[in-house]
Amino acid sequence: IEAGLVKVAAQAQRLAPKARVMVLELPPCGPQFGFRSEDRKAANKRLRYNPNFSAVSPEQVLTASPGAYKDDHIHFSDAGYKLLTDLVKASAEKLF
Repeated sequence: IEAGLVKVAAQAQRLAPKARVMVLELPPCGPQFGFRSEDRKAANKRLRYNPNFSAVSPEQVLTASPGAYKDDHIHFSDAGYKLLTDLVKASAEKLF
C-alpha cells in the first residue's frame, strides 16, 4: 500500500510538476485498532518524512470518534468518511 501511494504521488508530480501532492496516511483498523499496527506506524512514518509530498494522519480523528468505522472495524462508516473529508479539506487549506 505504501509503495502504491508513493507511486501515485510520483505520477501526479510528473503530470503536474508544480502541483503540491498530499497523501492520507494508512488509517488504523481492526479490533482496538491493532491490525498490523506496528507495520502501519512504520509505513506512516516513512510517508510522513517523504520529501515529495505532504502526509496527513487520520489516526486521531478516527480513533477519537466512536462510529467512524462500520462494525467490522475495517471499513469507514458514513460518519468516518465525513471525518476524513473534513480532515483533508482542513489540511489542504493549510497546505495550499
